[in-house]
Amino acid sequence: MNLHKNARLTPKGRELLIQRLERGEHPEDLACAMGVNVRTVYKWRLPYREEGLSGL
Repeated sequence: MNLHKNARLTPKGRELLIQRLERGEHPEDLACAMGVNVRTVYKWRLPYREEGLSGL
């Protein structure tokens, strides 16, 4: 996987994001806590739903 040098979320960070979503945290709160935009949270939720962890 290609990660650009300023990427806020590594694959492990994306996995943590998904785990927190699955526990019921609100996307807006999660985005703030992880230092990303709420759109980024939704961006990673979709491939997880379609492909599982391999989509991250």
